[in-house]
Amino acid sequence: MQSIYLDYGIMEKFGGVVLTIGDFGWYDVGSWDCLGVIFPSDEKGNVVRGNILNDSTIESL
Repeated sequence: MQSIYLDYGIMEKFGGVVLTIGDFGWYDVGSWDCLGVIFPSDEKGNVVRGNILNDSTIESL
C-alpha cells in the first residue's frame, strides 16, 4: 500500500468536512518500534496487549 498522509489521501477529496479543536494525547505510530513508546514492554522488551500466551519470543535488539 502506498504511504500517503491522511490529509492528502482522504481529507482533501471530501467537501463539507467540519473540524473542531480537541485536547487529547496524540502519538503518530509510524512503525512497530514506536509501540514501545505508548505501551509498556514486558521483561523481554515485547509490547503485548490482551490475553497473550507468549512462549519463546526473542528479546528486543
